Amino acid sequence: MKLKCIILFLITSISFCVQSQTLVCGDFSTGTIVWGDSVETNPVTSYGGTGTNKVAEVDYDKNLDQTVSGFLVGQQYILTFQCSRRTNGSPPSSTDVNIRINYNSLNVYLVKVNSTFNFQTYSYTFTANASTLNLRISSGVLTGSSTKGTIFDNIIIYKPVPLPVELSSFTLKPFENNAVLLEWETFTEINNDYFTLEKSINGTEWNVVKIIDGGGDSFSIQDYSCIDTDPYLGTSYYRLRQTDFNSDYSYSEIISYTKENDEDYLIYPNPSRDHLLNIKNRDTDFQSIFVYSLLNQLVFESENVINDTIDLSNLSSGIYTVLIKKKNGNCLERRISLL
Repeated sequence: MKLKCIILFLITSISFCVQSQTLVCGDFSTGTIVWGDSVETNPVTSYGGTGTNKVAEVDYDKNLDQTVSGFLVGQQYILTFQCSRRTNGSPPSSTDVNIRINYNSLNVYLVKVNSTFNFQTYSYTFTANASTLNLRISSGVLTGSSTKGTIFDNIIIYKPVPLPVELSSFTLKPFENNAVLLEWETFTEINNDYFTLEKSINGTEWNVVKIIDGGGDSFSIQDYSCIDTDPYLGTSYYRLRQTDFNSDYSYSEIISYTKENDEDYLIYPNPSRDHLLNIKNRDTDFQSIFVYSLLNQLVFESENVINDTIDLSNLSSGIYTVLIKKKNGNCLERRISLL
């Protein structure tokens, strides 16, 4: 039984990581000249996103191709990247992403088809079998009549380095008043001074949300949490920076949260005299609706309500919170008044 618990502990532990300086121009800030193919780079607004940072578009007949050096043979490395389906200028209806290292196909990721431009972060762990490896990223299967491909940004290769803090989880979920609740847990801590929760709108430039004291030296489970009261409209990226008492620091994995555009959803009339609410939305990809009282009690729940009316006549007059939950886990929150 003891051996089983130790094995489970090792499988579920997530260690902090230190980035390796092996891959060049993963954020495309200076174009794609080092990638060895004529891949187009433009500001993200050219492809349906927001912001002026440069990103790369990989069409069906192109590759992001770079020879990367500095690997230790037999050691594990992690490749991470952000990608999105192009959503303007004759976009494909869906596309795959094909990853090859040293010309051997490692995996294929299906890019989710979103109604709006939305970067998602993917990662893949591999073992280096040579000190210099070729990395090739290409669009796989395109559907629709378009030959346009996938948009990429922030491609990184780093080597996991076990550090004194063993992070067992780092998660987020929607909170009241359109906030985000971030929670993390550690198994052990040695010389841990503090955590810095950081937020980014593009995965490159980071801002401090809050600094949280660490546990110093601890050999029992420690739970932490922090609320971001003002996530970005669109996608917010979060990471933890862990700092030791000797000022050494390391970063956690990156997780993301998407705040929906309020204009995509209408809940009316508000206030409502007959306690009937009309739900109108442009995006039909949502799962369920929840209504909470001011005491945070669930008073109504319904699934698959699309452009319909919900009857709240059994509820007393007052202020309530309507939470619309999408299939991808993202939520939209609205405050309503029943007269």
